[in-house]
Amino acid sequence: MGTQSKKNVMVHGVPWHILDLRRLTLPVCSDGNVDPYSLQIHVSFTYALASVLCDKPSVLDDVSTKVKEITNKYISNYIGFCHGSCSSIQYNPTCDNTKYIAMVIIIPHTATTIKRKSDGVDVSTDEEIKKIVLLQNVYKTIEQQTLGKLETDSINVITIPMCQFGYALVNNICVQCGPGTYYNERTLNCSYCPVGHYQSKSGQASCEQCPNTKTTQEVGTQKFDDCYEICSFGFYFDKKSKNCIPCDIGFYQSDNGQSFCKPCPLGKTTYAKESNSSSLCHCKYTFLS
Repeated sequence: MGTQSKKNVMVHGVPWHILDLRRLTLPVCSDGNVDPYSLQIHVSFTYALASVLCDKPSVLDDVSTKVKEITNKYISNYIGFCHGSCSSIQYNPTCDNTKYIAMVIIIPHTATTIKRKSDGVDVSTDEEIKKIVLLQNVYKTIEQQTLGKLETDSINVITIPMCQFGYALVNNICVQCGPGTYYNERTLNCSYCPVGHYQSKSGQASCEQCPNTKTTQEVGTQKFDDCYEICSFGFYFDKKSKNCIPCDIGFYQSDNGQSFCKPCPLGKTTYAKESNSSSLCHCKYTFLS
């Protein structure tokens, strides 16, 4: 058996000379920008009306006003409960079957710890809000004002860790999305730039697209310089020379825009370079009778 050139050596079915182009992309590090996370709090409950129907906007507005007064009364007992202003708290009542009001309160941004004014002690926001709403049942006082009843088994409190835009939560720390990724507003996480795109900056909302005639080798590309020419069938892109190279004998490429050539099955080869189909792989040996 003759000496096989290094260029034609196969490793796990992949030509040696393009192995360096198929490395697994590991998560990129950001520029070291980290931030403590905050919380978004959802409080929900159902309120049963006694003598009025909730199909009138004035009834919903009246209940919302009273719920807002109760909320402001209790959060005023703490320092640091709201980032900026508590005016951003949302009150969303809906009428359910004319006799019930489903209330959802959303506190969009609050610190993970707050200070009690009464004793100056720092307490967990999550634990404190659940104690106020679930144990002290503060919204039950609305019954005295509207002649209705709070459905106590409907009360629910959810706290959601939140990061600012462009940051993702990693081990309870908000880490900025690094180059090669973008901030995915649907998942609230960092996602790799797809093939054909790149991103050289941190904390971005999207990735830049390569020019129409170019693509990238893999997801998570960080630089424009890694956008390469879309080579036609029978060719692969060589990263070192930045040229489209014809597939060598024994290899083919049936797709365009690739950075490697596919090997023929064992015992088969092609008779010429630039092969663009597996049908061009033929048996290597001819037996004479």
